[in-house]
Amino acid sequence: MRRVMQSVVEIEQPERCSMGHGFYEREQVRSVKNAGIRASTSRHRVSIAMWRRRIIERISNFAARAALKRVNMPFLLASLSCLAPPAFAQQAAAPPRGAFFKITQADHTLYLFGTIHVGRADFFPLEPRVMKALAGASVLAVELDPSRQGAMQAALQRYGVAVSDADAGIPASLIARRQALLRRYGIAAASMSTMQPWLQATALTVAEFAADGYQPQYSVDEYLLAAFKKAGKPVHELESAESQLALFGRLSISEQTQFLDDTIGELEDPDGARQVVSLANLWRDADSKGLAALLKKQTDSGTFSSRFTLDVLLKQRNPPLADGLAAQLRNNRDSFAAIGILHLVGPDSVPDQLRRQGCQVEQIY
Repeated sequence: MRRVMQSVVEIEQPERCSMGHGFYEREQVRSVKNAGIRASTSRHRVSIAMWRRRIIERISNFAARAALKRVNMPFLLASLSCLAPPAFAQQAAAPPRGAFFKITQADHTLYLFGTIHVGRADFFPLEPRVMKALAGASVLAVELDPSRQGAMQAALQRYGVAVSDADAGIPASLIARRQALLRRYGIAAASMSTMQPWLQATALTVAEFAADGYQPQYSVDEYLLAAFKKAGKPVHELESAESQLALFGRLSISEQTQFLDDTIGELEDPDGARQVVSLANLWRDADSKGLAALLKKQTDSGTFSSRFTLDVLLKQRNPPLADGLAAQLRNNRDSFAAIGILHLVGPDSVPDQLRRQGCQVEQIY
């Protein structure tokens, strides 16, 4: 389930959102006014609760329009960052975050940074070595570029919208458990009616991240993309929305229902819910050993969702991601790449794949 977040799903104000198209444009600023930091704690709690409710309601509304009126639907959470409450933070010194690699071959260099697709305002700015490498790169490679709206909208409509009542194939007992979670998050039960079961699972996970204060507004990928595009440099996609969401589309309704069951079971258990958001905590602390242990724990759990995450969302995608990065390295003297951090840890990771292709791989942290 954690890897689903990295498949679908930015940074600091000012931001400009266009909900008509379901996407947003952002301009970054390196600092914020001190006055902006002095927000009421109670008002912040209220805004977070309202945001959790609105995020699922907005997904539901988009899904309903797509199913009933055949209009294009945005790529899940990319547009929903506009709903996040404003938050401001300052950082005296930027510590290491995530995982950071230097890949070299001959006189060509590619810096590889592991990201997550949610975050907090105090994640930024990123530490100087990352920003210096980004500034010196001639091209940025990412899994997906969310500004390519048409493909994203079409993929979510094709694979995420139920053509009939989404609950028809879900056992009543599982629906009851899902409704209990929705009540916990303060989300309307009807919001799930047009979502395929795998998308319901994703939406519930987003709500759990939000409950812990992690918001799509502060996605690490979008922070890097905004900085790079502001400099007028090109961005290269390593994958496509179609290829990513087709992985879910190949699941049968039975498998999707099991995926939803596993996710709900994880969120119902306090320890499981903490494990869901532990990815963000480990990224924040640049804890590579902790990330490897998290991946190992997921491997050992033996659930369908864990097997799907490991075998399909990670192991199946790591070789072509490595191939794309190797091509990027060959074709550009200085480049930068940002991909989901779980692709960078464990056996058969992207760095391991690049080593096998003859690249020199150095983990900076």
